[in-house]
Amino acid sequence: MTILAMYRWENNAVFVSDFRVSYDGKNQVDVLSKFITFDNRLGIFTAGNLELWKGAVPIIQSVMREVTMDNVAEEGPLQLALTRYTESIPTARDKPRLKYGGIGFMLDEETGTNIVFSLEGEASRGLRITPLEDGCIVMGSGKNIPMIEDRLGAVLNQHKAEQPDNVPEIESKLKGEVTDYITRCGASAYRKLGISPVFATSRLAAGGFNMTGIETHGGSFSTYGPPRRYHYSFQRIDGQMVLQNHLTNRVIVVNEIKDYSDSEVDVLFDPLGLMGGVDPIPCAVGDTVYFMNQWVEDDFLDRTVYKTGIFYFKGQPMCNPNYQQLANIIMEELDNPEAVPYVNTGDIGLIIPAEKCSSFEAGISTQILNHTWMAEHITNYDKFYDPPADSAGN
Repeated sequence: MTILAMYRWENNAVFVSDFRVSYDGKNQVDVLSKFITFDNRLGIFTAGNLELWKGAVPIIQSVMREVTMDNVAEEGPLQLALTRYTESIPTARDKPRLKYGGIGFMLDEETGTNIVFSLEGEASRGLRITPLEDGCIVMGSGKNIPMIEDRLGAVLNQHKAEQPDNVPEIESKLKGEVTDYITRCGASAYRKLGISPVFATSRLAAGGFNMTGIETHGGSFSTYGPPRRYHYSFQRIDGQMVLQNHLTNRVIVVNEIKDYSDSEVDVLFDPLGLMGGVDPIPCAVGDTVYFMNQWVEDDFLDRTVYKTGIFYFKGQPMCNPNYQQLANIIMEELDNPEAVPYVNTGDIGLIIPAEKCSSFEAGISTQILNHTWMAEHITNYDKFYDPPADSAGN
């Protein structure tokens, strides 16, 4: 399980890939580079079954002398060799066929050109290579997130129109949007989808490719919780790729596929604390989730109520990241005594009995500050509004 995302325009492309390896029903580890390079002119970002890719690497190496810009994305030596290899992999009748795939590119430094393509293989059935045109593509378990390709494509099309020649900025924008979109699925989505909360980014421009090393630091500041500092990096040190949390001095060695060996314990890298964030899924009513964002500061109140659906991956529920806003109120001149009962919660799930969901949706836009009405519909309303015991409901 993984996420690979690519955005291509003209002779450029930017890529996002994660580091996580997942074992069915067992542990997860953030220790694997999902990128393989061959002869410094062919590169592949991998998704799917790791063992199939381990077997595919020597197959690709054996035909590299025959692979050219003209045949790499056609029924040429690369596709024929990988098809024979994939067809030869046996599959038990009572088990699903193993799948693997990825996003590849080939470049020609002399002419300053490149070609980008997808690979999709299924054990005992073969493999297909398809040239990719301009636009966005997502592969891996992350592709199951509703409308992720459409969302990323729309945002990056607009960003590219504003800064068409700024490849590093578009690369950074892709990473930020991928992170935001997964996080909107709820904090548990990273484990359920098998995706690490930190990503590697890369860029392809004309005849050159670069995997971007990063070192980033800063803080997230919230009025409803303590500030959280972060300082981490992904870089190559003494020839070895490493993830490093500079605040805890924790270092994780990132392996290439050929060097990877199984692990029996979790090795998770989450310097931003995204896996410990908000997840309203436990408050779901059937396949619907309601939640509220409430921000209170001095005499200021911003209260927004959202509704979203649920999608499933391998039977595990997550929030659809395409929220619907049901109601919003902003009050900028609250008297301090009046502001006291409002609790600074940030995002929090609403517990609403199933029989009250219809009336809640019908009335919330006009009743959002009617505390008696809200308490009748929201079982955990005291988490948002906690007036003194002798105060009136409204």
